[in-house]
Amino acid sequence: MSRRRRIQIGFGSIVLLGSIYLWQFGAQTVDAVLIRYEVRGLPDVSEVPAPLHDLAVSNQVHAKVSCSGYAYKLPWDDVDAGKGRKAGAICVTAFRSGNAFWFSSFPPAEFVTHLQNDLKMNPEQFRRHVGERASESDYSFMEQMLNARTSEVSLMQSPNTADFFMWLLLLKAVAMPPADSGVHAIRIHDFHGFQFENRRKPRFQIEDNLYSNSGGVSVILFLKDRQSAARITQPQINRILDSIHQSNDHPRPLTTD
Repeated sequence: MSRRRRIQIGFGSIVLLGSIYLWQFGAQTVDAVLIRYEVRGLPDVSEVPAPLHDLAVSNQVHAKVSCSGYAYKLPWDDVDAGKGRKAGAICVTAFRSGNAFWFSSFPPAEFVTHLQNDLKMNPEQFRRHVGERASESDYSFMEQMLNARTSEVSLMQSPNTADFFMWLLLLKAVAMPPADSGVHAIRIHDFHGFQFENRRKPRFQIEDNLYSNSGGVSVILFLKDRQSAARITQPQINRILDSIHQSNDHPRPLTTD
């Protein structure tokens, strides 16, 4: 056999094997490469929820606030009433220290409904896309999304599975609040949710998103500077979360999953 013929056969074999590989693993390979070079570099995508270990609740109560059918207590006494704001379901409490506190409420399944509409899917299509449990509530979807890891995309998966996890990780990178110092799973009263800490960025903030069958609430502490961040303790945050209740309810103890 001539050298030219051997080269032709060898090249043809490479093309054939490459075609078979791309047919079998093309989508997974592309997703794996994107994970390696793009997604891993996105902020906070490697964070997954960990239990909140400090369950102590501060006994300080200096301000009682009501907003959108909910009531809660704040453990600081330097409220600047003249700078407070309310707009619909959002209430912002300002403090003379320069810090601020955000409280807002939202209806059940608000996030999954918006996501379903953005994807232009009917409820059955969305259920097949994200899974039965994740389609049921915002909390179930957030739990699945926040627990997604880059290691879950592999060459051994089906193209559909690889594409789904890639989509989930990209959505996590976009939708997840800043969490440089960690994400914590929380269970409090009838709420399940997550705390996102971020004390390293110029805009210091700590965010808690809590979900229940009747709706959810979002709590954000905006901290003026590093000194303010250092003075905020988890028991103080727990004081706020432990006190959140619908106006005709009574607070109950704080627990974790």
